[in-house]
Amino acid sequence: MPNNLPILGSYISYKNNTYIVVGIKDSLVSIMCPTDGQRKLQVSLKNIKILPYAPAKVIDHDGSSYIVTVKGNIISVKTKRLMMWPEDHGIRTILMSRIF
Repeated sequence: MPNNLPILGSYISYKNNTYIVVGIKDSLVSIMCPTDGQRKLQVSLKNIKILPYAPAKVIDHDGSSYIVTVKGNIISVKTKRLMMWPEDHGIRTILMSRIF
């Protein structure tokens, strides 16, 4: 994949706001705010700018994929939702142990 295309977990800028890539299909990118998960958008590749940050990790667990940020936010790739698990949740603990 060329460097000018985002990958799952890439941080991008769209309309002067920072988002994380949670899905890519053809020339459209699904993005959401990496901290609150409330604002999800689908935008054209030509309207985004990839930011020079290391992407969040995509981790597979028990048949599901999750995007895990360095700040501990976990996003389901399937549902594109921010997981609101408590710190001691079993799956959260497993995913957090795999990001380092």
